[in-house]
Amino acid sequence: RGLCFLFATMAQQFDQVDANHDGVISREEFAAAMGTSTAAPSTSCPACGNIYMADSLFCRHCGRPRDGAAAAPATTYAAPMMMEPVTAGAPMTYSAPATTYAAPATTYAAPATTYAA
Repeated sequence: RGLCFLFATMAQQFDQVDANHDGVISREEFAAAMGTSTAAPSTSCPACGNIYMADSLFCRHCGRPRDGAAAAPATTYAAPMMMEPVTAGAPMTYSAPATTYAAPATTYAAPATTYAA
């Protein structure tokens, strides 16, 4: 009963939301199921009957261009601006640090006492 019951219940719920039974839940169908409103739809598509949203340029169902839809504004791209190199005064130079080594201060000599066997 587990998964089969779950899938049957899900299919029933989908069919309740999908009012026109086209297998697609539109914004209007979803909004009606949730009890909210969407943007006011304007006309419907003459090819398939799907309801256009107010700002759509194409039919969401069949892809047909909407009659009288304004073309999308052209996008203009500009070349990036060239920037001047940043300098901070005199150029930097890199070299090894000046290291000097002094001779050790202590010297070692032979022991003053010898032991004979």
